[in-house]
Amino acid sequence: MQKADLVFAKIVATPTLTSWSQAYNAGTFFAVLSLTKAKDLPQDFSLNTLGKEVLELLEQEYFSLETKNLESIKEAVITTSKKVTDGVLASLVIGSIQAFPGKKHVLYVFAFGAGKAVLKRKETLGTIIRLTRGQANTLSASGFLEDNDTLILQTEQFAEAISNEELKNALDHLPPQEIAETLAPKIHETEEGGTCAIIVSYQGTEELKEEEDIVLEPTPQGITKKPPLSTLTKPVLILLKAVFSRFNTPALTHSRKMLLTVSIIIAVLLLISIFFAVKKKEDTKNQALLQNTTSQAQKKYDEGQALLGLNKNLARDDFLFSQKILTEGQAKFKKGSKEEKKIAELLSKVNEAISISSNLFAVSAKQSSKEASALLDMALKNKNALFVTSDGKNIYLIDNEGIFSEKLLITKDWSEAGGFGAYLGNFYVLDKKAGQIYKFVPSDAGFSKTNYLASGVSLDFSKAVNLSIDGSIWILFNDGTIVKFTKGKIENFTLSGLDKPFRNPSRIFTNADTNNLYVLDKNNNRIVVIGKDGVYQAQYQADILKTATEFEVSEKDPSAGSGQSKIFVLSQEKIWEIGIK
Repeated sequence: MQKADLVFAKIVATPTLTSWSQAYNAGTFFAVLSLTKAKDLPQDFSLNTLGKEVLELLEQEYFSLETKNLESIKEAVITTSKKVTDGVLASLVIGSIQAFPGKKHVLYVFAFGAGKAVLKRKETLGTIIRLTRGQANTLSASGFLEDNDTLILQTEQFAEAISNEELKNALDHLPPQEIAETLAPKIHETEEGGTCAIIVSYQGTEELKEEEDIVLEPTPQGITKKPPLSTLTKPVLILLKAVFSRFNTPALTHSRKMLLTVSIIIAVLLLISIFFAVKKKEDTKNQALLQNTTSQAQKKYDEGQALLGLNKNLARDDFLFSQKILTEGQAKFKKGSKEEKKIAELLSKVNEAISISSNLFAVSAKQSSKEASALLDMALKNKNALFVTSDGKNIYLIDNEGIFSEKLLITKDWSEAGGFGAYLGNFYVLDKKAGQIYKFVPSDAGFSKTNYLASGVSLDFSKAVNLSIDGSIWILFNDGTIVKFTKGKIENFTLSGLDKPFRNPSRIFTNADTNNLYVLDKNNNRIVVIGKDGVYQAQYQADILKTATEFEVSEKDPSAGSGQSKIFVLSQEKIWEIGIK
């Protein structure tokens, strides 16, 4: 057998907010992928994450193929393409080089969405496939390679940035790395994150070592496939049936019986050899799939471990990616099989790493006294309270009659309260129906009502569930969105690093003395800690959070020796406390 002698280089542009690309290689399998936002997507949507998932799925689909030919690889491409999110334009171009009898190799090329593949042979540069928007979703081609052929897989953006003439000049008898260095400056000038290519030089073949032997794949020119097991065993079964039907014939001589006995033994041995051949083939396939799954997952796990001391959020991204690879791979093996058990072992390590990197703490809350939290004691005593808050000195509540402390301070002057806060003697009421945050300022006559939102600023507050104040106002919505207002204007705030999205969260807490935001996400049985820059910090899970209605946080300064920071939770008509680590 022969294997391809390949040299390759990649050109990948710097990602932008709206476009991302990556070049991928594994053995004789090459791909370039770009993703571009075609419309507004959620704030926490990441092209980088989606791109990794698409390439990981493509890798799994490709390497799980028992037979790699034009049709089977195309199916893998189509399956992978379904991973692309609505609202994202993809450009995916793939090249697969497979062995062929007679020291030859066949090249399979595929494109999805848009993209281009060209081949330089001697002095000629020709286009193999070119897929543009509006054509069919996928395009494929195949053919034999010749010595010194150079293949260039290009995303749609690369094909638009680099003409065939420029490409031909750059390819002038240079190795792939030098070609990449020649083209890279122009690519980075475009500031288009989807610009990406991979250059592959085919230098001929070299002998495979015995342990590297591969199975020849069918090509469009037609290698005969191995017959299925039923085709191989059918003649043997017919033979056995005929033998046994005649074995007890009275006229059968001793010598003939001996001959038939030998025939039976040979047939049985043939069946056994077929069984073990099929089993070996299945074991080889399983081992290849296992190796592919565990090697990918281990690589991501190792990358996460290397980042753990530097950036836990980035480390967690790698651990989660490893977990996804293993979970999907585990489902492909029989429950209890040695392959499934091996994946389970690595998955256990990955899950532990996720827990560590996520600062996920499963804690036991202990019951606390009413004196521990005056805020929650106020909520406990006033069943009709919609929200309770504190300005650091006094506790206040709002209900359907108005705002109270020990007595009524402000009679209701809003439609539907969706949040309530106190800061520097002022009260803030989010009116869901009016789409406004009202600010009540002390005056000689009591309190005067003004609009907090700056002129021209408006937002749909119908899905708002709570607010909290630390100088800025933080609004929590039931889909998990958090919006920050400062001096009546919306300030940029993006949540990042959360391992799983909120499920109808109900409360948000912060104040001027608190370094973080805290969100009660009781449908996920947790309180999530978020830095005021939007970066996920930690989460606390406890059974009592499932029925929690209100909570507050007391952050202590360790350097001041002022005790442990705590979360106080109102649940099941009792006040509980959770220590913050």
